[in-house]
Amino acid sequence: MDMLRFLSKIFLIFFCWNLTAQPISQREKLQQQRAKLMDEIKLANYLLQENRTNRANSLTIIETLTQKIRIREQLIDNLQAELEYIQREIEESSTEIQHLEEEVRLQREHYAQMIRKAYNSRSPNMRLLFILSSQDLWQAIRRMQYLNQLAKARRKQVELTKQKEKQLQEYLNELNAKRISQQHLLANQTEERNQLAAEKRMLEELVQTLNIQSRQLERQIAEKQQQSRNLEREIQRLIALEIKRAREAAERKALEERAASVGLAKNKDYTAKTSNAELERLIARKKAELEAAARRASQAASATPRKETPSTTIPAQTSAAADDVLRSTPEARQLAANFAANRTRLPWPVEKGIIVQRYGKQQHEVAKYVVVDNPGINIATERGAKARAVFDGEVSGVLQLPDGSMAVLIKHGNFFTVYANMTNILVKAGDRVRTKQDIGTVFTDFKEGKTILHFEVWEGSRHMDPLLWLQR
Repeated sequence: MDMLRFLSKIFLIFFCWNLTAQPISQREKLQQQRAKLMDEIKLANYLLQENRTNRANSLTIIETLTQKIRIREQLIDNLQAELEYIQREIEESSTEIQHLEEEVRLQREHYAQMIRKAYNSRSPNMRLLFILSSQDLWQAIRRMQYLNQLAKARRKQVELTKQKEKQLQEYLNELNAKRISQQHLLANQTEERNQLAAEKRMLEELVQTLNIQSRQLERQIAEKQQQSRNLEREIQRLIALEIKRAREAAERKALEERAASVGLAKNKDYTAKTSNAELERLIARKKAELEAAARRASQAASATPRKETPSTTIPAQTSAAADDVLRSTPEARQLAANFAANRTRLPWPVEKGIIVQRYGKQQHEVAKYVVVDNPGINIATERGAKARAVFDGEVSGVLQLPDGSMAVLIKHGNFFTVYANMTNILVKAGDRVRTKQDIGTVFTDFKEGKTILHFEVWEGSRHMDPLLWLQR
């Protein structure tokens, strides 16, 4: 009985969980996506308004406006998908309404036939004669039951007809609401298309204005590309340093294991300060002593059959790949596995932001003949916005950049994340950080009027597209 009660409780919990954990519909997903896109457009409007008064910020305006146009195009596609979804719902509802109208018509006809029959036998005397004309008592009882059932059937038919009519009216109301929603979405889509056309015209005008100043623009692009290359070299230097430290730690661990295999005890025969070269000499001396003792024992026991003595030689450790070295400890392996498992689910490095430059090689927004290569993504955000760690990890280093801003490198096993163009850094090398922990403030360039965080994701010594890791 106890086991039966336990299984009943488990079933009840599972059943209730299923009721509360229903997946959201496709239309709800589209509505959530639309709300997110609207928030991004709102942020883009805020950033554009901040820079619109300063003509020197034309390049920043172009970058933000270009991204806003992309977001608006996504919003128009989203509205189109929602319109198509509503149209399918309307068609399905219309089909259901036709079925219900047919059912209501048939029930009304059936009810009308019952009323006609009841009208023909409406006199109480006729009902009485129908019962009294029975051949025997049992037939009279059955005829009384039949009349009662007929009356119940009429009442039931009335209720069924009312229910179907009510259901039909609910479907009609729902269909009307869907059509109103469709009209609103169509109006929104038309408005978004008009705004998109206006923004594209504004972008063309700004691009033409900047093209007149092409030399100055080329110089700005070249400076930014040089800054990006300098940052990448510094990041590679820090990652190489991390790999070197991890490799040295792994080599030291293997060397101490070899020392233990020949009988050397740490803190007795050697210490943590003993150099690797000195420890190698101690191991070689100890092995020579063991081999000499083995030879003497062999000579003393020459009368007995000789057995093979297992070699105490420890094979030299081969050099591991960078990723394997960075995952050499159980903690690092677990952290790297957790980071990899959160691909496409990592939080954004800022609470609010829009991407103004994507990862990889791409044409410049204005100077189309210039190809820029971005090892990460650039996220425009509000002034004073905080940068935050996207996952648990350890700060590998804090870099000072030539423009006065700072960059932070965080290690997650064999993965690294980079947060550049920052100020007021809140962490230092060696600090442990948690997911969404503030690590500094995004730097605002008042000359160009922009607040942009540069964010990168590295696996070992190669950078990757951060958008493949961040939650969308």
